[in-house]
Amino acid sequence: MRWGLVAASLFLAAVVIWGIGGMPAANHGGRSASAAPATLTLTSEKDDGRTISLALGTLLNADLASNPTTGFQWSVAGALPSCLELVSTHGVAPAPAKPGGHDLVGAPGRQIFTFRAVRQGTGALRLEYRRSWEKETPPAKIFTVTVGVE
Repeated sequence: MRWGLVAASLFLAAVVIWGIGGMPAANHGGRSASAAPATLTLTSEKDDGRTISLALGTLLNADLASNPTTGFQWSVAGALPSCLELVSTHGVAPAPAKPGGHDLVGAPGRQIFTFRAVRQGTGALRLEYRRSWEKETPPAKIFTVTVGVE
C-alpha cells in the first residue's frame, strides 16, 4: 500500500513538471509567445574555430560530444562574452542500441549549451572539456567560436 502511494506521488509530480515545461513562454517585448526565436546550432566536429554573426535575441546551441561517466564535462572557460548570456546546459544520454533496449552505461552522449544574443558586440566563446578536479591539467578538448551580435 505504501509503495503504491509513493509511486502515485512520483507519477503526479512528473506530470506536473512535464506540464509546466510544456507551457508557452510569457510575452516579452511585444513578441508573440508563440514566435520562437531563431536558433543556430554548432557541433564540435565542424564548427570549432568558426566566426559567426547573430541577430539580437537569436539562440545559439553548442551541441558537443560528452561522456560524463569518465568524469569529463564541458564548461565555459573564462568570461562569457558580454554579447551572450547562458540560458541552459544539459546532457543527452545515448539512444539504446535497439528499440526497447536499456541505456548504455559508459556510452558517450551529448552536452548542449544554449546561449542568447543579448547585446551588440563581439567576443570569443571558449568551452573546455575537462575533469573539474584536474585544474592543472590541460583540457582534453577545446571548442572556440568568435561571436558577433548585430
